Amino acid sequence: MKQKPNVAALVAAWAALTAAGVSVALSVGLLPSPASAEAHIIDGAMTLLTVLAVPVFSLVVVLLIYSVLQFRQRGEPGEDGPPIRGNLKLEVTWVLVTLALVLVLAGYGTAGLLDIRAHAARQHGSQQQGAQIGCVVRPQTEGKPFKRPGRDSCLHGVVMAILWLRGNVREPA
Repeated sequence: MKQKPNVAALVAAWAALTAAGVSVALSVGLLPSPASAEAHIIDGAMTLLTVLAVPVFSLVVVLLIYSVLQFRQRGEPGEDGPPIRGNLKLEVTWVLVTLALVLVLAGYGTAGLLDIRAHAARQHGSQQQGAQIGCVVRPQTEGKPFKRPGRDSCLHGVVMAILWLRGNVREPA
């Protein structure tokens, strides 16, 4: 006869593995150094996803190890096991926990996206710089050869604007 599972030991193993995993995930520098003003928002989202994923991973590992140790087959099987019906409490709990995680992540992601957009709107309102280049492209007429772009052509204007934006040429006087 099989032993009853020691639920307290399984919960303790899951909690210990989760605590160790979260502490390792938070202490190891997995994320690169911030390269933009919005990086702290993205880094916070990544940290939250990691912290929420570690307990799920830990639960799978603990239950897998428990199942391997408790239900391994010794020798040849004599017969099939009994049919198992669903567990309604487990199914409802699984769906509700999953729904709660999805709603928390959706709310956090929406708040982060709105914060990034607000930050971008503040930046564009105060420090926007740019140049506009207008070109008219006319199709070549038949029989005329292709002409190299001259000083007043559209291509020349685009190249000069790019060089000016990069700081390689001075602004025309």
